[in-house]
Amino acid sequence: MNEPLVSIIIPVYNSEKYIAECLHSVFRQEYQNIEVIVVDDGSSDKSHDICINLAAENHCLKVFHKDNGGVSAARNFGLDKCNGEFVAFIDSDDFIEPHHIKSLVGAIGSDIDCSICGYFLDYRGKTDMRVFSELHDMNTHQAMLNMLDPSLYQGFLCNKLFRKKIIDSYHIRLKEDIFYCEDLLFCAVYFRFSSKISCTASATYHYRQHSESFVNRQEHSDKRTKHMLTAITAFRKCAELYNDSPEVVTLALARAGTEYARIFRRVCCSKSDARSAADLLRALRTYRSVVIRSSLNSKEKIKFISTCIMPKTASKFWTARETRFLKW
Repeated sequence: MNEPLVSIIIPVYNSEKYIAECLHSVFRQEYQNIEVIVVDDGSSDKSHDICINLAAENHCLKVFHKDNGGVSAARNFGLDKCNGEFVAFIDSDDFIEPHHIKSLVGAIGSDIDCSICGYFLDYRGKTDMRVFSELHDMNTHQAMLNMLDPSLYQGFLCNKLFRKKIIDSYHIRLKEDIFYCEDLLFCAVYFRFSSKISCTASATYHYRQHSESFVNRQEHSDKRTKHMLTAITAFRKCAELYNDSPEVVTLALARAGTEYARIFRRVCCSKSDARSAADLLRALRTYRSVVIRSSLNSKEKIKFISTCIMPKTASKFWTARETRFLKW
């Protein structure tokens, strides 16, 4: 039986340090029927040259160049160019196990529209493995509740396999004006039009944690804070999209509250804008009730409540814990 074509979309921006390792991990896939769509998003380093050289040796690799527009625009560009029955995403500073695609395709069935793998969080000198093999045949609402749980598979694009037919039929694209949690919102929309979602039995994606990545950069500015606040928009849109499920609405709004708290802690520790920090503190405190009654785990609630009660102390403590492994 012929294997269905899988398109692997990799947005690239100034990733010369990691892109070769990323692509070689793709070329080593046990699953052979793949096309690799690299979208160079206006890199100013040698990333584009590295990709072009590798494309000369690997005919499955197609390299496109566009003006810099951000990761969502690059991924959307890739969706417009790909031809596969299924779509996978990889970040250019990450890499995958040889059976990654094979495992994801194997978990797709006639009524399964999205498969989700476990993943490794690779820090310097430390690796955490997260596997969710007990989560099988989830309906849309179950899958959303689990995705909104920070201890489970989360809203990453890169640990999931999608049907291109659903993406195209419902014109699902990443929101280019949302800079954080835009991937979770994409998944939320996709789940809404899916029959069932299922997890594989193994961890096959390596999510590299380092201080150079977009999400983990520690510098602060008004523009960056505004970008981070778009995560609140993403969670609120999830609540609107699933307004027929009170559990999902509550958890999505609770995540908006904990995201406000996370942003406040970073701004507070940067000591860059006291007025902005005060505004954030007022905003996050309006979410106290929904966070407390939500199904968030105890640790997330403690982080949130301690930030409300002891803003400066909690900010120093939790920010230090969150960034201690990112000194690459």
